[in-house]
Amino acid sequence: MFRTTSQFLIDPAASTVRSQIPDAGGKIVAAQPNLLPHLPHDNRVVALGRDAADDRRYDIVLVTQIGDMWPLSREEIAIRIEHYQSDAEFVSIASGPLFAFRRRTASR
Repeated sequence: MFRTTSQFLIDPAASTVRSQIPDAGGKIVAAQPNLLPHLPHDNRVVALGRDAADDRRYDIVLVTQIGDMWPLSREEIAIRIEHYQSDAEFVSIASGPLFAFRRRTASR
């Protein structure tokens, strides 16, 4: 068995991100894959990918630049954040290090 001499370090901002995750309350949530383990296991929780043209109507969108951002790059996440900040259909409910947006009039 191989052991590493370096400790596994977790970015302190990661615990802040986790504490900022809102209660979905039965809404459709789109989140980066690294956030999915911290959300309820529910068929209303979907992973965000690179396809920005997805036609699903998300009620809540969760993105962060903390941790493993795969499959999105830091730039792609910044573009998503900017998009939802300027989208009149959404209101910001967390603005860093978790960026969370809720649809003003939830579709579900």
